[in-house]
Amino acid sequence: MTTTLSGRPSAPPKDPLKDSLDKIRWKAQSDDAYYQGYLGILYRTGYKGVKISHRDSKHWSTLSAQKKHPLGLGNLGAIALWESGSLQQNKIAHQKKVEEARQYYEDAYLNGLFRLGGDKADPLAADLLGDYYFISIPPAPKEMERHYRVAISKGYPRSMAALGFYQMIGGIGISKNQKEAVYLFEKATEQKLPEGFMNLGVAYMRGDGVTKDLTKARNLMIQASDMGHEKAKEALVGLEKHLKQNPHLVIERKPNGNPEINLDSESTKCLLQARAGNPEAQRKLGLMYWVGKGVPKNINEAKHWLTKAANQGDPIAVKRLALLKKLY
Repeated sequence: MTTTLSGRPSAPPKDPLKDSLDKIRWKAQSDDAYYQGYLGILYRTGYKGVKISHRDSKHWSTLSAQKKHPLGLGNLGAIALWESGSLQQNKIAHQKKVEEARQYYEDAYLNGLFRLGGDKADPLAADLLGDYYFISIPPAPKEMERHYRVAISKGYPRSMAALGFYQMIGGIGISKNQKEAVYLFEKATEQKLPEGFMNLGVAYMRGDGVTKDLTKARNLMIQASDMGHEKAKEALVGLEKHLKQNPHLVIERKPNGNPEINLDSESTKCLLQARAGNPEAQRKLGLMYWVGKGVPKNINEAKHWLTKAANQGDPIAVKRLALLKKLY
């Protein structure tokens, strides 16, 4: 891998976060190095509703990196760093992958990442600079935080999730601040960022900065998992196993969000499947609420779950919902 300077990169857009996904794809397909790197970042992070795909992320980032663009180079570093996580059992392979990531980040820095993220305050570049200072030798956590906050000030949710993560654990040169961490995670979820859902889910699972709530944790992790977040998928498997072994921990809630009742194991199974989007389970749960079988009778909840099932095309739910609306 070379580290040849390529001169100042082409002028980035003034506010790239406002660009539509269609525009980003079109510009990337038109061989624009900035937008090829941008699209690669979208596939890595799941930002703007893109389902995470490290294969597609690497493809578009490579096209950008071949032109020595710092976004493409930096994102390849981020991908390599992510890949190193699966190699921790093999210390040699893990360290080799970390060194590969560090080299990509340094190439990005030398090819204009600092100018792009610093002088121009490009949020995508500022976020990668935050990563760069985390992996640099020696690490510079205050610089990492400073650049993440530049990106956050522009509204970039990935930096919110990243900085919040380090604030949640503390001890690496970043002050522990679980209250702000939760706030940042919540802001990231408002933009549907998978990492935001995952980190907030972990907070609820552990009770860090929030009241412990395994049901809420599970729902948040489902959303991250559905968008392709691998760590969320792994965490969800463990959480599901724990909840099945301890069904009393699953709390059913009233429409206003207040705790109502601990369900039995059969009702819990149906509830979990319904929340995961299974239309048959949603229909069954709606009928259970209608007649009060296994759960307290609750017509509003019955309508809620039958409507969800009907909207997914369950024919029985459609008929039962129509009858319920006539009766109530």
